[in-house]
Amino acid sequence: MQAFLESWFRYLKERVIWRNEFETIDQARGDRRLLDHYHDRPHLAIDYRTPREVRQTWVDAREEFDGLQKQAA
Repeated sequence: MQAFLESWFRYLKERVIWRNEFETIDQARGDRRLLDHYHDRPHLAIDYRTPREVRQTWVDAREEFDGLQKQAA
């Protein structure tokens, strides 16, 4: 997990922070381009799926599990 976070922060600095001048911290926080790009591009570590696709599989599995629990009760 540590390597993932280090990679993420390096990517953040290279793609957003070093390329832009933000006058306020709120202005920097409002720049969602990096997050949008990150969540919509395929990643090798998750079989070339996007993080949004992977998250949706978790949501779907959780909803299915909750439904099965209700049926069993």
